[in-house]
Amino acid sequence: MQCVICNRLRMVPYADEIGGAKNGFTFDKCYACGYVVASPLPSQAELDELYGADHFRSSYHPQEAENEQLFEQRQVQYVQDRDLLLEFMSGGRLLDFGCGNGHFLGVFSAHFRKYGYELNRVTTDYLHAHADFSVVDTLTALEGFEDGYFDGVMMRGVIEHLIDPEAAVSLLSRKLKADGVLFICATPNADSPCALVYGAQWNQFTPPYHLHFFSPRTLGLLAARHDLALIECRFPYLGTPYESEQSDSGCFVRDAQSFLDGGSVESSPPFPGTMMSLVFRKVG
Repeated sequence: MQCVICNRLRMVPYADEIGGAKNGFTFDKCYACGYVVASPLPSQAELDELYGADHFRSSYHPQEAENEQLFEQRQVQYVQDRDLLLEFMSGGRLLDFGCGNGHFLGVFSAHFRKYGYELNRVTTDYLHAHADFSVVDTLTALEGFEDGYFDGVMMRGVIEHLIDPEAAVSLLSRKLKADGVLFICATPNADSPCALVYGAQWNQFTPPYHLHFFSPRTLGLLAARHDLALIECRFPYLGTPYESEQSDSGCFVRDAQSFLDGGSVESSPPFPGTMMSLVFRKVG
């Protein structure tokens, strides 16, 4: 099959490397560029059911989050992710595409005119009641903004969940002004050490939630097709609330040695390189 990222005819089943299906999903991988995708992808109706009221309450609602520590860590990470974007823009119209409960947009100051789009209707109702920004209810409404309207667009922990990431990047690029910024962060890096060593046991390999696995080079190629140039790439870990350097490093070294010897490995720890933050500039 032809890869949608690099157009090479190197797309083959990934089952041998991950030990078959996971959570009922099988995957294909391009052995030219490294892009990995669920095959077949779920329908939009299936995703709507997956990301319903129960998911919102357990993942994003501060009073009902299942794991309070993870919720608190995410709040700290929002500030660190914001500070990276502030190195490349300081104000203007800012859209958070896939804004969840709106807390990430909430850490941005009044220097920004803020907009949030979220597909989940349960979340949208919550945003209308609580958000301090303009809520964009539908993709049709987002299409209605004039091209070049936004100074910056963010996708935080979003692109790997979408059925059609390229359609989203195409739309967002059109809505960005020339020299505007697209910020993709908190997305798994398929070129990371843990992705190689752990395969299906990698802690980011979580279908049906994560459906696509990119790297800086594959997202760089995808974005370039839509007039977006990769200008910054970082792998936040040390200094983040997820860091646990000593125990995680020892676990990875042990498992890497087992992997190299042909043995089995357990579920992966947090580790440098696993998550990536990418900044793109609109050049066309």
